[in-house]
Amino acid sequence: MEREEREAMCIATGRRIREIRTRRGITKERLAEMVGITTQYLGDLERGQKCMNYTILARMSRQLEVSTDYLCFGELRVDPSAGEVVRSLMDLSPVEREMTAHMIVQAARIIKGLQARCEEAGPWR
Repeated sequence: MEREEREAMCIATGRRIREIRTRRGITKERLAEMVGITTQYLGDLERGQKCMNYTILARMSRQLEVSTDYLCFGELRVDPSAGEVVRSLMDLSPVEREMTAHMIVQAARIIKGLQARCEEAGPWR
């Protein structure tokens, strides 16, 4: 990998880390602790001044709940809203999770039915 390509990849990866971290309301200190690195090193990663090794990449991916493909290349293989739903469900008790999952499935069925009816009705007049 050429130097410019490596630097560009480190910068883009750092931006994605910072974006995910801030969107989820995670402090630098907390994420650094979760991943097992210093806050300074995390700051360097987020600014693209340093690149991480595979071990740190794997830990970062796991803690941010995104794929390594997304961190490195910006490619999402799973709908981000699905991850948000899963994170929300994990904060519930098993009984609450089961009830919430049932409600989500029912809501999805209703939405699909409404969408089908709208498509059958044709364009708005």
